Amino acid sequence: MKRFLTVALLLCTILFSFSACKKGSDNARHIPKEATAVVRIDMASIGKKLAMDMLFGSDVFKEMSKGAGKDSSAMQDIQNAGIDFLNTFYMYVVSDKRYSGDQKMVGLVPLSDDGKWEAYVKKTAPKAEIKTVDKRKECVLSDGMYAAWDENLLVITNAITIQSEMPFDENGNYIAPQVDLAQTAAEMANLFKMTKENSIAANNKFADMEKEGNDVSIWVNYESVMNNYGRGMMGGFTPSNAMMKDAIMVSSLNFDKGAINAEMKYYVSDEMKGVIKKFADTKADKELVERLPGNNLSAVAALSVPSKAMMEMLEKFGLLGLVNTGLAEAGTNMTAEEVFSAFTGDMGFAMNNFRIEQKKTEYTHFNDAGEMVTDSFTSSRPNMEWVYVLKIDKQDKFDKVLQYAAANNVITSTGAGTYAVAGGEDAPQIIVKDKYLVVANNAANANAYIAGSNKGQKMHEVASKEIYSHPMTMFFDIKQMLNAGAAAMGDDADDAARMAELQKTFDNVIFYGGEFKSDAYTYKASLNFVNKNENSLMQLINLGSKMSEIEKREDAVVAR
Repeated sequence: MKRFLTVALLLCTILFSFSACKKGSDNARHIPKEATAVVRIDMASIGKKLAMDMLFGSDVFKEMSKGAGKDSSAMQDIQNAGIDFLNTFYMYVVSDKRYSGDQKMVGLVPLSDDGKWEAYVKKTAPKAEIKTVDKRKECVLSDGMYAAWDENLLVITNAITIQSEMPFDENGNYIAPQVDLAQTAAEMANLFKMTKENSIAANNKFADMEKEGNDVSIWVNYESVMNNYGRGMMGGFTPSNAMMKDAIMVSSLNFDKGAINAEMKYYVSDEMKGVIKKFADTKADKELVERLPGNNLSAVAALSVPSKAMMEMLEKFGLLGLVNTGLAEAGTNMTAEEVFSAFTGDMGFAMNNFRIEQKKTEYTHFNDAGEMVTDSFTSSRPNMEWVYVLKIDKQDKFDKVLQYAAANNVITSTGAGTYAVAGGEDAPQIIVKDKYLVVANNAANANAYIAGSNKGQKMHEVASKEIYSHPMTMFFDIKQMLNAGAAAMGDDADDAARMAELQKTFDNVIFYGGEFKSDAYTYKASLNFVNKNENSLMQLINLGSKMSEIEKREDAVVAR
């Protein structure tokens, strides 16, 4: 994985980040049904927005080529390597214990000229032994990487390897694993012969994803994930097959003017639909959100997760007994049902006036003359106003939770309905009143929420547009936080230049959704740019170019 691997990895980076294109291929028929994850890059979709020569002529690509060292010429030649950049690219993963890391990883790259590709391989990997198998060519590109191609398709995959039982020679030198050519070649033969009926292309949800024509699509088969990795991921617990059957996550990413827009759909099993609908049929509590401070807003979030639905979910997963056991062992004298019934499941958070503050700290030490002297240093640290709120449901159950927290010194009472979290004078303050548990960085912010003093404050329009309409919304004002960071920048001109480029590029990000539509949980997200009129991918390329210029300038100074 030396020379050619570097080129291949950089190529993958390009495909993920800067792909572009025409009519899609039918290469999805080479992806097995049991694939754990698939990344689809629709070059036709992006090609309408960004010319390919913009990519290959960009400073970003030139810098990536230089970063490849000896492989820089190979990177520069990739545009003429017979790859059909006007098509659809796929990368997928299948669980397979014969492969390193128990995963088979495959890239499907459409070709426009297989002769040019072969010439490219001979130039960049001259030691590769190319052999003809049926109507295709195959070779080991580098350690553990295998390629096969016909006139239309290039397949690159990690190879099946064989490790000697005694991986050292008589001189004690390590013997690297060897490619199992026979098994790897057989896998390639199976892949090229695969029919659409036996592939992921036969899956209706995958077919729907293909038709949408998004710039980038990601498919995750959670049934396969849980079957192969679930026990390790969940501490030995694995959901039943019925609970995970046909559980699929499909995500899309589109590089639009002024924004990168994403959508996620999570298709649940029939077993889980009843519970999921109870989560998805809610909206953020309007009164709870209206009380959140909106002035100089840095971030805000609202969530509605019905407690009764959470209880049912635990029961479905067989975890309710485990939770009750944990509560008993902790000495709470409460059941899970009592804890969950203490809250409605509505919560909100706001962060305002984010800033970077300079703090001067004095310290004493002995100088070179052996005298005790006092010096100081200045450090930067973030600071902000924040408030977090939970809505109380059953007061008697909530009081039991509060009593347990106080008895175990998690909180201390500071008056009627007021508490402080253990941790000193800067510890968060808590107020319990009018069906709300309010936690804030100071008592004034907590009291303002309870009093409703924040009502009428204008929230950022991107946040206010969505926050009342969904079970979940999160918003971050990137521009406001970057401006705060820039105001506290030191004297380093290059760091200031980097920050200035970021300030000119990013505006805000919002993530919202949670509704249940067409058998799927749905979420959307947008990374919004300052420039609303230029394609977001072009803006990212421009940002990368500017950052490269700053780095080159910085390196030139260091080299003097």
